[in-house]
Amino acid sequence: MCQNRQQDSRFLKEGFFLLPLFLWILGIGFFSLSPCWGEDAKSVLEQGIYHESREEYVEAAVWYHRGAEEGILEAQHRLGMMCWKGQGVSQDSSQAFMWFYLAGAQGNIASSVMCATLGDVLTPEEIDRGREAAREMLKR
Repeated sequence: MCQNRQQDSRFLKEGFFLLPLFLWILGIGFFSLSPCWGEDAKSVLEQGIYHESREEYVEAAVWYHRGAEEGILEAQHRLGMMCWKGQGVSQDSSQAFMWFYLAGAQGNIASSVMCATLGDVLTPEEIDRGREAAREMLKR
C-alpha cells in the first residue's frame, strides 16, 4: 500500500508539468501568444519609457506600439505623441489622432485633450482618416 502512494506521489510530481501544456493545447492555456509574447502591460510600458528616456525613439516606438495594440492606454497616448512629433516614427497627424482617439475613448483624459487640440489644427480629412483608422483598429 505504501508503494502505491509513492507511485501516485511520483506521478503528481513528474506529470504535473504536462498540465499547462495540455491546457494550452486545448486553448485554455496559461500562456499569452499576443504580440507582447507574455509580457505584462507594466513591463511593455516600462521598456518604452526606458528607451524614450535614453532618446532611443525608434526602440521606444516599437515597445509602445506593442502595448498600444494590446490596448494599454498609456502606450497608446505615448505612441500618439511620438507620431505627432515624428519621434522614432514618421510624423503622421492622422496616426497621432488615431492613437489619441483610442486612448481617449477608453478614459485617458490627456488623450482626450490632445484629440481636442488636434481637432483645431488638423483638416477634416485628416481627422476622418484618424477616426477610420481607429475603427479599423477596434475591429481587430
